[in-house]
Amino acid sequence: MTKILFNSMDYVGEFGWDYLAYEEGSMYFNDFLQKLIEQYENQYKTDVLSLGIVGRVGLWNGNPVGGKIIDRSENPLNHMGSVDHIDVEVEEDGTITINGHHHDGTHRMNLYLLTRNKLRKTAPYYLDYRENHYEEIETIYEKLKPLKAKASLVNGFYGVRNAVEV
Repeated sequence: MTKILFNSMDYVGEFGWDYLAYEEGSMYFNDFLQKLIEQYENQYKTDVLSLGIVGRVGLWNGNPVGGKIIDRSENPLNHMGSVDHIDVEVEEDGTITINGHHHDGTHRMNLYLLTRNKLRKTAPYYLDYRENHYEEIETIYEKLKPLKAKASLVNGFYGVRNAVEV
């Protein structure tokens, strides 16, 4: 069953947009993500350098692969482009998907933890110059597996009740 961890529409009330509450919810999601990164690093005895936000981009003329690579400490919710609202889902298998909804469609992005070795194999230009290139984004999408969260961590961080099942 899919769980919604974050929904930007939860921060719109009768008096409009509650920016401070939105920022708090967004930072809480990033804290959760940093905990996932920490667990991954401990389990695999490696260092995550970057985070890939990669998936299908919702455009009026199709859904090509797109995304970007950011520093591991940055909040991916701040890199979803010009969208109307954002939600974060965790699928039953633990896959985390960030959806950015807008008038042309929905960006459906997964997160990829990128170590030096993974960057060397899939995004060497980014590793050397810190610039995103479409071919490297596509290689990440095709060759790497997206980040998954264990149910115990999701429930421990968000609580069983707070993560809304859909």
